[in-house]
Amino acid sequence: MTKPELKTAPLSIRIRPSLKAAIEEVASRERRSVAEFVEIVLEDYVNEYMNSEKHNPVGRNAKRPRK
Repeated sequence: MTKPELKTAPLSIRIRPSLKAAIEEVASRERRSVAEFVEIVLEDYVNEYMNSEKHNPVGRNAKRPRK
C-alpha cells in the first residue's frame, strides 16, 4: 500500500535578491502568496518540460546554460 502524498513539502532555495523582489512583485499583482506563485510557476515549467522533446532521460544531468 502506498502512502498518500503530503499536502505540501518544504523547499528552501537561495536566489538573487533582485529575483526575489521580482517574484514578490508579480505574486502581489496576482494576489497570491510568494509560495503559491512559485509553486504554480514551477509546476507549469515541470509539466511543460516533461511533455516536450526537451525531456531526455539520458541527458537529464546536463546543466542548462545560464542566462
